[in-house]
Amino acid sequence: MTTAHLAEENFRRLRALFPHAVTESVNAACEVVRAIDADVLRQEIAAAVVEGARERYRFTWPGKRRAQAQALAPCAKTLRPVREKSVGRRGARGGLNSENLYVEGDNLDALKLLRETHGGKIKLIYIDPPYNTGSDFVYKDDFSQRAGGQWRLHSGWLNMMYPRLRLARELLAEDGAILIYIDENEVANLQQLCAEVFGEENALGVIVWDKRNPKGDARAIAQQHEYVVAYARNRAALLAARGGLRRPKKNAAAILKKAGQLFRRISKNYTLDDANADFAAWLRAQRDFSAGERAYKHIDEHGDVYRPVSMAWPNKKRPPEEYFQPLLHPATGKPCPVPARGWRNPPATMQKMLREGRILFGKDETTIPNSKYLLRENMEENLPSLLYHGGSDTELLEQLGIPFDTPKPLAICQEHIAAFTSGSDMVLDFFSGSATVAHAVLQQNAEDGGQRRFIMVQWPEPVRTKAARDAGFHTICDMGEARIRRAAQRIREETGADIDYGVRVLRVESPETR
Repeated sequence: MTTAHLAEENFRRLRALFPHAVTESVNAACEVVRAIDADVLRQEIAAAVVEGARERYRFTWPGKRRAQAQALAPCAKTLRPVREKSVGRRGARGGLNSENLYVEGDNLDALKLLRETHGGKIKLIYIDPPYNTGSDFVYKDDFSQRAGGQWRLHSGWLNMMYPRLRLARELLAEDGAILIYIDENEVANLQQLCAEVFGEENALGVIVWDKRNPKGDARAIAQQHEYVVAYARNRAALLAARGGLRRPKKNAAAILKKAGQLFRRISKNYTLDDANADFAAWLRAQRDFSAGERAYKHIDEHGDVYRPVSMAWPNKKRPPEEYFQPLLHPATGKPCPVPARGWRNPPATMQKMLREGRILFGKDETTIPNSKYLLRENMEENLPSLLYHGGSDTELLEQLGIPFDTPKPLAICQEHIAAFTSGSDMVLDFFSGSATVAHAVLQQNAEDGGQRRFIMVQWPEPVRTKAARDAGFHTICDMGEARIRRAAQRIREETGADIDYGVRVLRVESPETR
């Protein structure tokens, strides 16, 4: 097949919006060609049009025009199923009924082909591209060849990334998002590139991943963190659809379990105060707990874990006078102080909270009351910009028999997949590597009952380590496909979940290939 020419589609979109701007002109070869009348467009848009040498804000680099053309050019390739490598939904080798896909081939070609079938359907794109650290470049496009192998230059890396991100945007659903791993070498350029491709108004933020292991060969500041740059296709649509980006509080279950153990010990010789003292001491000893998790350091008379939270009006705008009515202390009967800006809630809500025991008073009326936040009702938190993870999946991959260096951490992938997707959403990784993202999709589906689907794309790069060759692998694709099969079998044996455990393997080929 030959995919559509993206520039042709863009012309059709513009013609649909402004049909009266379409005209004809004569090109350099004296041929009559269709054209867009710039003067008409100027009348139709409420923005200045910059032409010629006038100054403007622009992010550019050598080769950008060719990179843009490469993104727009059609692809005369096809995706052929590889039955002998495929696995059916229930694990049968050779089955082709799985909705999960693994594509072997150049990811630029694959993205163009996938755009024909999955354009506007991908909910999350999750990629870990080359970091531009001086390693050999395996993407055999014009730009890597023209750079003479010196793709560590920023221009070479940008020329590789630009067309792939342009196509990635076409694949995203309106409420979809893209998450991109990167290190300090290209994070600044990546942010500018994403702002251009996706629109700076669609930035979701940058996650700083503290790997807790400073680079030992550093001569200046020892970097111990990397980044995950996040953009939406349409930020407003994504946040409206998901109601914000949330994740489970990592240690909430452990906190509730410990509190339950202490509460059940309460007797004549072990009071609730004793339980609270031991509980607070235990929380202080948990070095991996966040400050927000440690704040849930109280156990009430019902065994519920809670934290006190201010009920003060949250901004400088003065609320109505009724928001300044004092609360009476339950023991002294005297009015308690009111926050300087008033209460957060109206009187009716405050009375309801009183009846439900959701207001915390001090020993007497001299203390401003707080609200009681129960942990069991707040088991999720906003997705934070700081990520602390110094672990490695080395042991996990050894158990699966996959000798792959520096894979993306499964736990981080799973957390992000849970935050950005649900149900039967589709997740794409076009720098698949060891297929961590596929593994994470399967694991998350098994845990929450979802039916998410994945698409992995990987260039069949020959393996470079003796360990990989000794294990019988010839290409990175061999390793990724094996991991998917082995992880699926393991998850099925451990959980028995009713999910799609298969993968349909496809290969990018020329149409005439047999």
